[in-house]
Amino acid sequence: MQIIPVTDNSPLYEAARTRMCSSIVGFLDTFTSPPPQLPSLGSGTLVRVGTIHGIVTAAHVVEALGKISRIGLVHYLPTDKQGMDLMMSHVTNISIGRPPWNERGPDIAFMILPPDKVSTLEAKGCAFLDLESRREKILEHQYDKRGFYCCTGALGEETASTNKPSGRLEVAGKALFEIVDPGPIHWSSQCDYVICKPTTNTSYTPPASYGGMSGGGLFLAHIPFYRASS
Repeated sequence: MQIIPVTDNSPLYEAARTRMCSSIVGFLDTFTSPPPQLPSLGSGTLVRVGTIHGIVTAAHVVEALGKISRIGLVHYLPTDKQGMDLMMSHVTNISIGRPPWNERGPDIAFMILPPDKVSTLEAKGCAFLDLESRREKILEHQYDKRGFYCCTGALGEETASTNKPSGRLEVAGKALFEIVDPGPIHWSSQCDYVICKPTTNTSYTPPASYGGMSGGGLFLAHIPFYRASS
């Protein structure tokens, strides 16, 4: 049997990153005048429950977004340029938790998107993860836990805005897809939580700050196992 190490340049990592980038989104403050130098407002994951489509994020991110009437929504599929705004008055928010926020929660929210934004994202190639089917698999003990864990989200320190001569605002940004070591599951305030740390890979330099990743996802990337033939 051959053991394939999962690093940030391995085929397994690239396959997982390519798959998950279609479901990662970032929130941007792109309509404030003058524009902020660090416009990242948080991260989220595109999901659906039955016919309802939306974004899973953190409740404290939704609280911050609620103070802005119009935000920018960015996806991380390979494309030259994109532009999508979202009126917060058109979004239905379901939040669990309340201040003061801390790492033990509860701090989670579901932003139900209007149908036209769902259609636009799907037309661009974005994928809404099916939470209902995942729940059924977990309850039926059919969920494979073998694999490696990754944290995803918009990287604030790599997001910046520039005013163009045309008067338009151009924003450049990156998302992080980082292999992490999850600690044991803890139970607190009627929710479970884990504390994740970057893997100890000497070739990897973590970001100086994880600002902007609030509301991002923790994913288990499955690794197929094959029985060797004799």
